[in-house]
Amino acid sequence: MGGGLPVYRPGRQIEQQRRHELPDDFQIHTLGDVNYETVTLPVQGFLNEGKLHIHIDANYTQTLKGINVQGGLYSHSETGASALLAFNMKTHVSLP
Repeated sequence: MGGGLPVYRPGRQIEQQRRHELPDDFQIHTLGDVNYETVTLPVQGFLNEGKLHIHIDANYTQTLKGINVQGGLYSHSETGASALLAFNMKTHVSLP
């Protein structure tokens, strides 16, 4: 990994935390610039061997708050479940 921003994979976290509750097949892709916003979190970092480490508490299962994925769901959109997932990411996932 280069010097760029970290890549977060909430799907993997959700799978680990809620595997027993979720259906086998669902996809939610949020489209459209309207759904992308900046989130500011109060964090403290520390240097270790020249690398900056920042710990962020995040509960990725909250991305699905209010979204019913039982029986499968495919949402590739700027609205509906896709927009709600983006909203949930901003308001419910990262905990200061």
